[in-house]
Amino acid sequence: MNCPICQSAITPTGDTFSQKYDCPCCGHFTVFSPYFHHLTDDDRRKISGWIKKENQQQRHPDFKRGDTQLENILKLPIPGLRQRADEILLEALNDVTALDVKIDAIDKRYIAASYSLDNREVRRLCDFLVKQGLLEKESEQHYTVSDAGHIRYDELKKSNIQLSNKAFVAMWFDTNMNDIFENGLAAAIEQAGYEPIRIDRVDHIDKIDDQIITHIQASKFIVADFTGHRGGVYFEAGYALGRDIPVFWTCRKNHLDDLHFDIRQYNCIMWEEVEELKEKLYYRIKAVLGHGQN
Repeated sequence: MNCPICQSAITPTGDTFSQKYDCPCCGHFTVFSPYFHHLTDDDRRKISGWIKKENQQQRHPDFKRGDTQLENILKLPIPGLRQRADEILLEALNDVTALDVKIDAIDKRYIAASYSLDNREVRRLCDFLVKQGLLEKESEQHYTVSDAGHIRYDELKKSNIQLSNKAFVAMWFDTNMNDIFENGLAAAIEQAGYEPIRIDRVDHIDKIDDQIITHIQASKFIVADFTGHRGGVYFEAGYALGRDIPVFWTCRKNHLDDLHFDIRQYNCIMWEEVEELKEKLYYRIKAVLGHGQN
């Protein structure tokens, strides 16, 4: 079979209700009741590029008939030349720690990543990166990421976080905390213009630890509530700090005495009632980061 989006040769897996695709160009995605018909070249660029961005965040999107996801993707503009070239760097260096990174311009994954139609466009974008000093050209199709390219990648990753509108919530998942989340933490985040993410309410089929790391990395900030003193909350807050992601600290007042001494140096929001938590957190987020665009 061919990929329903880019038409690359592909072997799908799944059942009568869905097909899972591992496309060498677009990446990983699932289609329920296939409905990709009459796609233009620009449509294919947009969908492939969008899936690739989702995969870079370790998310495998699915397409269902009747939802608005495809419609919203097709409304997106095709990025300009500079952004398309930057996407090649993001794809090449995503989760790579080595410095000697090679780019093969005929590798199909760069077609989707850069919203290109074919490898000819990928080579042109790579040549643009060479002129910018971000790649070094080894042959007609092979390139090496320069030191400046690695620095540019770091800047892009940081700016992606800054542009994010998501807020990861680390907290105790006890049922008694549901009202605290919905009418306190989540309500404050939404009122401030951001989208709250609570990992136990995210649909996925991957390892939970991988999902936690992925969502923290994709968040503009996290809110860590230490009520109940769950070890995972301490870990998630520490991981965010290590990634230079802002952390908003909260804790129910009668749990404050057991707060670990490493956390006491931070300006923690103490709360007793859910409305108090919502108000204090909302004003703290707005004062530090400004209003988002949820």
